[in-house]
Parts: sequence; C-alpha cells; structure tokens
Amino acid sequence: MGPVIRALVLPGEIAFDDVIDARVLAFTSVAALLTGLLCGIVPALQASRPDLTVALKAGAGEGFYQRSYARTALLVGQIAMTFVLLVGAGLFARSLWNVRTINLGIDAERL
Repeated sequence: MGPVIRALVLPGEIAFDDVIDARVLAFTSVAALLTGLLCGIVPALQASRPDLTVALKAGAGEGFYQRSYARTALLVGQIAMTFVLLVGAGLFARSLWNVRTINLGIDAERL
C-alpha cells in the first residue's frame, strides 16, 4: 500500500517496483476463502433446520419472529467496525492532504 500512496503523492514515481510474494498471496486467498465459508455456513445451517411443528400449529396467517442474539451482536459489531473504519479513512485522507500541502521551503514541483 505504501508504494501506491507514494505514487499518488509523487506523480513521477513508479507504483509497483516490487514483485508480490506468492506466500502472502496464498495466505490471504486461503484466509478470505475460509472466512467466506465460515460466514456462509452458519446462516445456511440455521436455515436448513427450521422448526416446522411450531409454524404448522400456529396457522397459515400467523407467525412469530425468533430473536437471535448472535445475529444481533454480529450486526452491532459490524456497524461499529464500519463506523471506526470510516472515521479512520477520513482521518487518513485529511492527514495525507496535510502532508501534501506542507511548505517545504523549496520549490519541489519537479523533484
């Protein structure tokens, strides 16, 4: 990420002069795949075992809402992490802009 930001701040610099390490790429691919599988399996297992006897006894037009505390906790955690990431991204963008507008005391336009 550093070379990309450096290339954005300093327009004449090459962004990717290093080769991506295959071990890092493999690790992040496996981590993303496992995370996707784990996050997809839990709701699928909950949906595959519905309690049909209660639904059939309640009648056709009647139903009930079953509160899942784990789902509520995950939703609250996701919203909190989204807020933290948005604030962090805003602070990072403002810091990057402040660094770009620093007066160095010399003309660094073509350096």
